[in-house]
Amino acid sequence: MNSLVILALSQTLGTTPHEFVFRGAKITGESIQAITSVSVAGSFNGWDRNAAPLALDPDGRTWRRTLPLPYGSHTYKFVVNGRDWINDPGNPDTQDDGTGIKNSFINLLPPAYEKPAQKGDGEITRYPIRHLPETPWRNYDRGMLTLSLAVRPNDVQQVRAIVNGKSYDMTRSFGNDLVEMRQVRIPWNAKDSLRYKFSVIDGSEKMELGMTGLGEKSQEWSLSSQNFTPFSPPEWAERAVLYQIFPDRFRNGCKTNDPQDVVAWDATPTYRNFFGGDVKGIQESIPYLRDLGIDGIYFNPVFASPANHRYEATDFLKIDPRFGTNEEFTTLTQDLERNGIRTILDGVFNHTATDFPQFADVLKNQRSSPFVDWWFIRNYPVKVQQNPPYEAWFGFESMPKINTENPAVREYFWQVLKYWHNSARIHGWRLDVANEVPMDFWRAFRTRVKAKSQDAWIVGEVWGDGSPWLKGDQWDSVMNYQFRNAALDWIARGKDKPSQLMDRLMAVHHSLAPQVSRNLMTLLGSHDTPRFLNEAGGDVSLLHLAAILQLTWIGTPTIYYGDEIAMNGGRDPLNRKGMEWDRANGQNATLSLYQKLIRIRKSSEALLVGDPIPLLTDDSKQVAVFARVSGKDIAIVGLNRSTSSQTVQIQVPASHQSAFASTAPDVLNGRSIPVRQNILTLTLSARSGAIVLPKEPRQAIHNKSNRKAS
Repeated sequence: MNSLVILALSQTLGTTPHEFVFRGAKITGESIQAITSVSVAGSFNGWDRNAAPLALDPDGRTWRRTLPLPYGSHTYKFVVNGRDWINDPGNPDTQDDGTGIKNSFINLLPPAYEKPAQKGDGEITRYPIRHLPETPWRNYDRGMLTLSLAVRPNDVQQVRAIVNGKSYDMTRSFGNDLVEMRQVRIPWNAKDSLRYKFSVIDGSEKMELGMTGLGEKSQEWSLSSQNFTPFSPPEWAERAVLYQIFPDRFRNGCKTNDPQDVVAWDATPTYRNFFGGDVKGIQESIPYLRDLGIDGIYFNPVFASPANHRYEATDFLKIDPRFGTNEEFTTLTQDLERNGIRTILDGVFNHTATDFPQFADVLKNQRSSPFVDWWFIRNYPVKVQQNPPYEAWFGFESMPKINTENPAVREYFWQVLKYWHNSARIHGWRLDVANEVPMDFWRAFRTRVKAKSQDAWIVGEVWGDGSPWLKGDQWDSVMNYQFRNAALDWIARGKDKPSQLMDRLMAVHHSLAPQVSRNLMTLLGSHDTPRFLNEAGGDVSLLHLAAILQLTWIGTPTIYYGDEIAMNGGRDPLNRKGMEWDRANGQNATLSLYQKLIRIRKSSEALLVGDPIPLLTDDSKQVAVFARVSGKDIAIVGLNRSTSSQTVQIQVPASHQSAFASTAPDVLNGRSIPVRQNILTLTLSARSGAIVLPKEPRQAIHNKSNRKAS
């Protein structure tokens, strides 16, 4: 089951009461009587261990709480005594969160779904039928208007969009257990006025959905340039290849700013040790990044902090001295830009360090501090301790959660934005734990960032469905962990079939506006996940197969430092080793493959910005083939996960048959592929892939708009 909460329908379909029950069990050796508190934390409350405490029954061992949960799928854990996170002993269903950790899983369906749906029975389940006059339900992109309508899966025979009196069939784009999405794309100049509504038909029953609701007749929605603003993320992002750098672990270019307790570069990473990576090290690595073909760097936090990861900031206006100075970082961003490489900063606007000056004042002056309203203080005295008396991210006492609803807090952060956009060459922000910050903060944030530059890119960290934030008023993109999870389950783990991979990838694509899909931060791993090579059991051929998928799929490929040289690493902190520079050479087959894939991507308009079209999945052969299409340009990509060579025949899409001659180049493997009567016969080596273009591309060069980061 695809657990994607499609188009945030959980927010529009209402809620249902769900009772969580925990019965006492031994936790880390403690007896039942030693359990003093139980709470439930999950995807429905931001994984806040303090948000939903359970009450103890008179039996002295059963804890329970009923919460109103949106319909759809949810993951959760119980938190015992404020520190032990365990799955629900009474629920055998679990789901992997993408890092190898399994959480308890529930799927809540509406009461109307108790009776099975059946097409043609003349009964339409009214409950899920929805259309919202906003992105992505109503979207304009590349001269096309897309209209979307949600219905119950397998429930209706026909859905039509009635636009200016003309009827258009709506086809299924994707779905899950809760809803099925129907879509239609119609040419529109974004100027002429339109009026539209929907018709839903099953057997003898017919109803219309319009602005005034669902019934036999309904008033139409209106659409014109006066009441519609297209959502336009920065175009450079969809053409870019990004690189993620964990600053302390990339390169140590200056020994004088090393901390006293710096460890050897090849030491085993821990939660607390420092390796000495710095600004100068990155500066020295610009030729390497340029040769790789990188267009932008996403930096993990660089601001002053007591931690090696710097996700708990002491001062957002100061570069950590162990990394460099403000002036050195500004020079770095300018040098990167001159080499066509943009800078994306990690913005942690949810929490700070405990030595953040305003919080330090609270610790010193307690209730008398003028900054008590900057935080969420539960009780006094305020101390930094386990189970702190203040709200903290994930309950970690070192990361007190800041109150972004406070005008003074907002003004502080607006000054942070102003400072970095004015002093350095900043081209965007990746927003940490962004789903835990109120949406109205992000709306104000977007206004200020875009006032500095419409081309500034805003990317939120959300591990699931990001559509609530991707309507054009908050973010431009999200980290596409759903891509990673799909790639893991088919390529790395061999758990899924190729048909499931394609279904999952297309579900993500269709759940968002296409211009958003084109700039999703598409990744195989990050500082928060085990490296892909580890998940693949150390099989480099599987990493190579995943790299082919990542560099040819829709979105903005983002490479976690070291993946391009086949670095390994388990869960945090082992995924944060020092960059292994002795392996970054011409003899490294993985590095050569990444360089080649990036060159191929940039030589093809279809691979840069084309829409994905599944062409074939053969579960018995473990083969998936898809096309990327942009106007007259097309690229066909084949992937073979099996341990033997496989041959498949591919029907060239009718829209692009004239582009192919009797042979077509496989630019990945340097060979010609036969094409007969619009059938492409593709032989794929074991655990490998192919990239077929209609003709040999001109020598791949960096697109001017990419290399000059203006």
